[in-house]
Amino acid sequence: MTCRSEDTVSWLLMRLLWFTCWLGFVVGCPPVDSGSDTSQDTSVTGTDHSEVEPDSSVDPGTDPEPTDLDQDGAFVPDDCDDREPEVFPGAEEVWDGQDNDCDGHVDGQGTFSGQHTLMATAIVEGQTRRTTVVCDVVLTRATVVIGYTIDCDVASDDDLAIQLLGESLSITPEDNVAIDGEWDGLTSVQSVAPWQATGSGTASWSDDMTELVLTSSLQSSSLRLSGSGVLVREE
Repeated sequence: MTCRSEDTVSWLLMRLLWFTCWLGFVVGCPPVDSGSDTSQDTSVTGTDHSEVEPDSSVDPGTDPEPTDLDQDGAFVPDDCDDREPEVFPGAEEVWDGQDNDCDGHVDGQGTFSGQHTLMATAIVEGQTRRTTVVCDVVLTRATVVIGYTIDCDVASDDDLAIQLLGESLSITPEDNVAIDGEWDGLTSVQSVAPWQATGSGTASWSDDMTELVLTSSLQSSSLRLSGSGVLVREE
């Protein structure tokens, strides 16, 4: 009887210990007989393994915050160089090799076009005679190198102009290096008459570098040429 009572007490203690473990108050439970239910109820720990829902308050299509790395008050993409504080829309364009105002043009680079009024003066039969022709001009500039052609087509009924200049005349630069906003150098003046001479010219860019004044001149014993015109940068 004593043996059976001890066995019964041991069995009851084992069940009580298992039950206490099942409630989660102790760690490391002893094994129980195979007839016991060892399944775990995940509701005890409160763990939820379901997929986390995304935060509906965040719009995935929202644009990223604008950046202004150089702290010049202009944001990308309007600021064409966010590394240089001197570069932003509306900045003053200066001769520094950068597109300061973000207009797509560096310094005075680009293509400029307009008209050039050329006055010719000569002594004809002992008298001073003058005539004026309007010529078309296209000038290009890449960094410091310029190139242009002044094309003068003389009207067929302008006898004096044809006598002095020929039916057409062209002026091109022989020196083609501009320093910042200024250029001056020798030019080649060529007529279909035919004759050819060496003249000179200048170019001066406006402060905003969108326009320039182009001049030309020729001094010889028989003919004097003087011309000027405003050229505007093509966009």
